[in-house]
Amino acid sequence: MDEQGRFQGGLLSAGGFPSEDVPAIYSRTALLGTTLVTLAFVVVAELQVPWVLLPLGLFVLFVAPGYAVVALLFGARTLPSLALNIAMIVGMSVLFNAVVGTLLLYYAIAPLAPLVGAFAAVVCAAATVVQYQRERWNESRRPGQWLRSVLALPGFTPAQRTAAYALLIGVAVTFGAIGYLSTLQPRSAPDLSLAIVGPGGTTSTLPTSGTVNSTLALIVEVGNNATSQSLVLGVNSTLVGQTGSTRTTVPWTVPLHLAPNVTSSESLSLTSGETDNIQFSFQVDTGGDYAISFFLTPLQSHVAVRTSSLTVRIT
Repeated sequence: MDEQGRFQGGLLSAGGFPSEDVPAIYSRTALLGTTLVTLAFVVVAELQVPWVLLPLGLFVLFVAPGYAVVALLFGARTLPSLALNIAMIVGMSVLFNAVVGTLLLYYAIAPLAPLVGAFAAVVCAAATVVQYQRERWNESRRPGQWLRSVLALPGFTPAQRTAAYALLIGVAVTFGAIGYLSTLQPRSAPDLSLAIVGPGGTTSTLPTSGTVNSTLALIVEVGNNATSQSLVLGVNSTLVGQTGSTRTTVPWTVPLHLAPNVTSSESLSLTSGETDNIQFSFQVDTGGDYAISFFLTPLQSHVAVRTSSLTVRIT
């Protein structure tokens, strides 16, 4: 080959066109497997199988659609760098999922996860068909030879090869960190909270004793960390050591007049994240040791979801 021919061949190789030294990584078999895994994600997302949903979801989020898109774009002219291919696959996957997810959310189309997976599966299937037609995969190349040619990064200078290896390691570490963080269970905040404190805002100032018909005060703190909801805040007064099957209901007026086996309630409407501090005062017209219990109950329910109580001695 003359000098002009060698020069033109060098230009083609540098321009990213196929050469014998550049391995094809977009196998039609791998694309078919990607399609099948993505279809499995669609089924798992629809059935809500949590232990399988996480790994398949990470694959669909960061690999599947990007692998198919890059294969469609560059399958006939494989990129010479494994690190560059990985960066293109991850970037295209995130872009694809962001665009499809945003459109589904904008038009309020659900369920989101199975539909995103279905779109990704369509793209993977299309890439599989196209790659079969291209016949880009070299069946005769041995796996060991293919791996050595990939890691050699042909056409790179030593500095470029070092940078490519660093990028590849960074991508692997990032994937490992994402996988680890996805296994951690965040600390779940309670949907509701109920607490009683004294007028000073602490439990140390809660009333523990009083006289007949004297007014005792406290604060009922109700917190809502979930969605907006309506609740019933109730209070019961009972003599310690005694039980009563019948309670007398009195209106919720401040100060509330309590006695043995008396109950009262008031409706609350809380927005998401709202905390309501209710100034509460009461009087007791009969002496004794009283257990005063506060409880939160959803509307149309008789089962308390949060309770709090104190004991007061009335003399």
